Amino acid sequence: MIHLPWIHKPPYGVKLNRSHPLTQGLVACWLFNEYGGDIAYDMCSKFHGDIITLGNDIVSWYAEYLRNETRDSADYVDVGAFPQLSRVSIATDLKPNSGESGSYDRVIHRGNSDGYGFVLRHHLNTFIFLDHRVTASTNLRTPTIVANESHHIVATSDRDTNQKLYMDGVNCTGTMTDRPGSTSSDLVFFRRSNTISNSFGGGIKYIYIWDKVLTEAEAVSLYINPYQIFAPLFNIGVDPEAAGGSVLLPININGIAKANIGKINGVTFSNLGSINGVS
Repeated sequence: MIHLPWIHKPPYGVKLNRSHPLTQGLVACWLFNEYGGDIAYDMCSKFHGDIITLGNDIVSWYAEYLRNETRDSADYVDVGAFPQLSRVSIATDLKPNSGESGSYDRVIHRGNSDGYGFVLRHHLNTFIFLDHRVTASTNLRTPTIVANESHHIVATSDRDTNQKLYMDGVNCTGTMTDRPGSTSSDLVFFRRSNTISNSFGGGIKYIYIWDKVLTEAEAVSLYINPYQIFAPLFNIGVDPEAAGGSVLLPININGIAKANIGKINGVTFSNLGSINGVS
């Protein structure tokens, strides 16, 4: 069976492909493909986030991104209480607004009131990953980035001594020593979990969080195709015993059945699915 993967962000209603190895250990997945409304849905159906618009600079849907118009606005996505993960990996795609290069702006922040906090920050045109469970006092840091350009980020931690940060498929080895805490255990996007200060001005395309440590090969694979974990639009299967070979295209459109069978160069194609109520 050949799976035809998504290349661009899948539309609203797509499902996770639970047979894909990268969905194993997946705790939460926000694709931000609602393009409207005041809820960011977790595709694992556990941690839906409320889009809170308290200020004039609202969090809004823009192209493929959920975007905060300016840094240090009062708007954010509030997921609420988030579990104590034994390990943690994060994958996301970020696009800082042009000219937004503030200090320690929170992109993804799980508070540390219970000692299980982690945070991905945008700091002076770099991205920084901190896991409060790691005993070392250093944070990982990417090289300098250019504002208004998108970057794929993967951060991993065994929550003991080892953490890694990848940007665009490359392992980043830069470090710094700042380790701010928090009085909350909530998970929020675009700002710190318990204050409106240090909010991220820019766009977030998606956020995936695992309770496992992704390998470097998996981090690179997600950079190449971050949408591989979603069920394909259709599959192609070849029957080697059929004369000339046969190809089955199961297609489902709006839940109504339609059959269309034909041959191309001796190969039989069967389109099985649903189109606008015709069976």
